[in-house]
Amino acid sequence: MGKKVYNFKGVQGASDKSYSETQLKAIKKVKSFPVEVKLSNKEIKLMALMAGIKSEVGNGTILRGFITKILQDEF
Repeated sequence: MGKKVYNFKGVQGASDKSYSETQLKAIKKVKSFPVEVKLSNKEIKLMALMAGIKSEVGNGTILRGFITKILQDEF
């Protein structure tokens, strides 16, 4: 099993996290390798429909909403 991530507050209004060495390496890799995905307008519209987004929002918001729905098993 992996080590737990601990959240702590050192100063009022600030929040910090403590990571294991392995978790920190993984976070640094993710930050250094951005992911680019090319989607068609049809795919974006379908994702918005499946995520329940009806207003005009940006593609990033649609993608985030769609992934959130998938992770929450709402389909």
